[in-house]
Amino acid sequence: MSGFCVPEKVIQEYLKSFVFVDDKISLEHYPPEEIPDEKKSLLESEPEEIGDFVPPATPLEEKKHTKALDTALSKNVYESISKGGYPCDLFRFEVGKLEHCKRVCKNCDVVILDWELDPHGEGHIPSLKIIKSLYEEKGLRFIYLYTVVGNLENIKSEIEEYLEITCEGEDFDFHADYLYFFVRKKFDGVNPEDILDSVINAISGKYKGLMARFGLEFASDIRGLLPTVLSRYDERIDSPLVNLMASTKKDEEFYSILSRIFLSDIEYAVSSKITASPNINRQQISNFLKKQDFTKKLRDAIESGDEDKMNEIGNKVLKLLETVFRKRSGIDIKNATVEDINEDPEAFLKYLGKLSENVSLPKKIKGLKEETILNKQETRSQLISILSCLLISDTEEEIEPLAYNMLDAHCRFQCLLSNVREEAISLTQGTILKDGETYYLCITPLCDISFPNKIKHRYVFILGKRIPKKEVAFINRDRNSISVIYEDSSPVIIRWNLFDIISLKISDTSLCKPVKAEIVAKLEEHTGEEERKLEKELNYVGQLRLDCTLSILNMGLSRTGRVGIDTDELIRLRSYE
Repeated sequence: MSGFCVPEKVIQEYLKSFVFVDDKISLEHYPPEEIPDEKKSLLESEPEEIGDFVPPATPLEEKKHTKALDTALSKNVYESISKGGYPCDLFRFEVGKLEHCKRVCKNCDVVILDWELDPHGEGHIPSLKIIKSLYEEKGLRFIYLYTVVGNLENIKSEIEEYLEITCEGEDFDFHADYLYFFVRKKFDGVNPEDILDSVINAISGKYKGLMARFGLEFASDIRGLLPTVLSRYDERIDSPLVNLMASTKKDEEFYSILSRIFLSDIEYAVSSKITASPNINRQQISNFLKKQDFTKKLRDAIESGDEDKMNEIGNKVLKLLETVFRKRSGIDIKNATVEDINEDPEAFLKYLGKLSENVSLPKKIKGLKEETILNKQETRSQLISILSCLLISDTEEEIEPLAYNMLDAHCRFQCLLSNVREEAISLTQGTILKDGETYYLCITPLCDISFPNKIKHRYVFILGKRIPKKEVAFINRDRNSISVIYEDSSPVIIRWNLFDIISLKISDTSLCKPVKAEIVAKLEEHTGEEERKLEKELNYVGQLRLDCTLSILNMGLSRTGRVGIDTDELIRLRSYE
């Protein structure tokens, strides 16, 4: 669509490598004395400008002259791309090198391809075979085709016929799925020295679909960096984004929606502290998002994206908080802003938790069923749904049922952050088992779990107890050893006693049935024999994410390292006390 261009700066940051494929490429060196002066002028002038000045050439001179021109062309193209800071391969196409050429092209983002790769009069077959291999690879690539033939319109139809597909776009700028073509007369109006600018200008073009491709590539990168958000991208980005590209009419609307989706998801990951890659500077991303003025708790409540409406609801929230807590909490929020609340969402949840003390709602809200509030896939929106109910209230009636639902929604939100969705099939680090009212969290290192004979089938656990659900609104998860996990489809809050460590001998680690465990009282090297004190039958509850399990250990045991105690030795000794 006219008027929509991807910024050249974005293009330059995305492109990583080029390859220049031609059957005339030459890098042979010809000293100036071997080329007649009148021939040297051909390197700087068009043939028609020389006219009759060119004398008849002998076969040897003609061969030297042709190779000199090929060398100059190759050198200029190579230097143009290299000066732009990109790696550039020069591939001289010869008989028998087709497969090698395909492999080289597959490793590059941009392929500058001669349409007339014709070593044996095969027409355009070699070029078409290279294009077909790139099309079958399903990667995002740009092919800059140049030709000496006069009729450029036929190139598109030849590609369509050979690949048996239909390309979209004009005759000279078209695309087939992830493959973008730019057809040009052989450097017509473009000096070889300016080939890089020509390629980038062509790529930045007029394609809305091109931005969609960049979006999908970016989503793939986010998948690798933020593994916990995989399911969210599967549902929110891939197929809906493609449909969005086709349905959106205005360029500005498209760009706004695309930016909002991506920034919202990154913001979700950063604010929820689930980034797992050390390569991400969370503070830098967080600062960037603050500048964008994206609110953390209210955006999902406003599907229309109307900023005025969002600010209106934000002001209602502040007014409600001021009315309820001005006298009771002693917290001055009269001059607070929506951004202030966003910077400390846990404090915001704490405010909401206190609503159960003296805030009430109309009778029609009192009868609101839990499943009505909690039926959405994204628990981030569940809390907003409850908050929206609070905003429509101007009376003071009993709120207790709604407060309970609000706490339950927050518990489910924590489950989303910390639970592994797929059930484990065998005991591993992060597995939670249960015996009566006691919960067991496996903290045995993964390297030991992989070799159970090495540890004589002894697995280390920490013990925990269930705590009331209402406490979750007042607990800072960074300073307390708690977990929220689903048990029989209901969220349960567990507080772990990090110094209540036990070692269980488990021969069969399958979780498909109750786990039979033996408590080992003493070490063999102390008594010469094992003493089995008690046998237990433990039931599988769920699986914590690995980083959440390690975080619990770090919070509880980090002080041992600061005072010079070996943490591994402490766990080993406490296991057999």
